[in-house]
Amino acid sequence: MVLTARQITAFFTDADQMGLSARTRTFLQSEGISMIEDLAEFSSKDAWTQIVENCKRPPQVTDAAGNLVNQAAFHIGAKSLHRLRVAAVAVEYYAATDRAITVQSVQWNTALKNFEEQWKAIKSAKDDDTPEAPKMTKTVGIVKWLEAYENYSKNRIGVRDAPLAYVIREEVAVPAAPALQAGQPHSDEHGSVKGEMIARLSHTHGLFRDDNALVFDDIEAATRGTKFAPTIAPFKRNCDGRAAFLALKTQHAGPALWDKEVKSCSEFLLNQKWTGGTSITLERFLSQHRAAYVSLQRCAEHIQVELPNERTRVKYIIDNIETSDSDVKAALAVVKLDDGPTGMRSDFERTVAYLLPTDPVKRKQKKRPNAEISAAGGKTSKGPQDWG
Repeated sequence: MVLTARQITAFFTDADQMGLSARTRTFLQSEGISMIEDLAEFSSKDAWTQIVENCKRPPQVTDAAGNLVNQAAFHIGAKSLHRLRVAAVAVEYYAATDRAITVQSVQWNTALKNFEEQWKAIKSAKDDDTPEAPKMTKTVGIVKWLEAYENYSKNRIGVRDAPLAYVIREEVAVPAAPALQAGQPHSDEHGSVKGEMIARLSHTHGLFRDDNALVFDDIEAATRGTKFAPTIAPFKRNCDGRAAFLALKTQHAGPALWDKEVKSCSEFLLNQKWTGGTSITLERFLSQHRAAYVSLQRCAEHIQVELPNERTRVKYIIDNIETSDSDVKAALAVVKLDDGPTGMRSDFERTVAYLLPTDPVKRKQKKRPNAEISAAGGKTSKGPQDWG
């Protein structure tokens, strides 16, 4: 909704807003600040230095007799100046994220104060030494690297004073803006000023090319000397980081790869047995079950996956523990009988905690702490793996 003239005047002159006198407010109009949106052009510190100087030495005006006379200086107090500077940056941010100015979005005691706090953190992160981008290693394959870089890019501040994650987000087009959270300069959906910029900054801005090049530099360094380097080679000339990132994701972490991981994790959960007859502890076996489920959750972020519920997860444990140890068998029997609405039969973590003290492999290891322990027969699964 377009602000009324009264609301605009209140923003500039109310004591709990910018706190300017009516006379100074009128002078700012002569400097080019008539609407709140005009502040976006005055977001630099130098701009306000010049305005303050102009206020101290305003131009002469003509008196009733037609003579040029000096005007009294226009006063902008320290508090007002500070608030105007913050508001100018906030208005520029609202414009960059395609949001119209509303009465709520420029309230000093709520939205603007919260913006100031978050903006200070963003600027501080930019001023700090640039964190090292993740690298591909023997233990960090392409899938893990892509996830690590997405997380890294949320905290790497680029040329536009925004997280580089906006460059590699899924959609280029910016949808209609969701409502702002009460008293905040961002929506509940995006959760923060950083989140808002990641989701809503335009890819047509003049500085997008610079941020895009920063992303490409990170990707080129990470893939240099690896089998993935040819994938990004077509994008080197234009330093197109977004295209390089999406090419890696499409070619090396597409649906087929997630389908493969789902199959691997599902086969482990359904078929991998634990007998207690090798050096594999019950704790390790149950941890592998947990890791397989977490991996399925990760897959579900990329492809459609039917995740097992708590009862099914416990069933996988019961079905795949095949041991003659009396303590483990007795504990499993208790789990099976505890089948009420809040029972262990429908609570994976409680079941794990109940079974762990019965581990016969760990008991044997404690009895011979100095003995060399090695796997004894049978095929041992390493659990869910990442891909190189």
